[in-house]
Amino acid sequence: MNFDLTKRPINWRLYGQYTVLFILVASCLFGPMLLTGHTLIWNTDAYNQHLPLLANFRQTVLNWLTKPGHPWPNWNFQWGLGTDTFQVYSYYTLGDVFAYLALLFPAAKITLAYQVIVIVRMYCVGLAFVWFAQHLVQRPLTIMAGTMTYLVNAYLIYASVAQPFFTTPFILFPVLVFKLSEFYNGAQVGH
Repeated sequence: MNFDLTKRPINWRLYGQYTVLFILVASCLFGPMLLTGHTLIWNTDAYNQHLPLLANFRQTVLNWLTKPGHPWPNWNFQWGLGTDTFQVYSYYTLGDVFAYLALLFPAAKITLAYQVIVIVRMYCVGLAFVWFAQHLVQRPLTIMAGTMTYLVNAYLIYASVAQPFFTTPFILFPVLVFKLSEFYNGAQVGH
């Protein structure tokens, strides 16, 4: 694979085209669920584990930020047989930049926040791929076709609803491939 490793100006038109296509695809993927009164929250693991954890994380962070000296909770007996909260938060939320978007929503709208985060994650998956693909090919039509194919793969659609934080690797993968190529080509130039 040959990448064009030159720094490129932001192609606003390309990202605008992607945004329009994403709205269309997201409407087709998620619209029927929302129109029939369903949420984008899977009714097993996500509903019973991830949503309550996000709500708890949101409240913990807000307490910590707004009440100086408020201690960070150490242990919670409501999760499993009791567990270290920092360990649970670090696995699910602390390192997940999307989880912090829940701070922008009131507690009563945490279900809406979760669904918005699902859609924002999916949008970022496509953004990362558009950025990646424009270093491979020049034709916008080819970039959009590749991005839409990447965006609607079966596992990603499943993960976006069942385990939304598993969509993060789809954001990181194109960046990682490009940066590894950049590093490898830089290392070869240095020899």
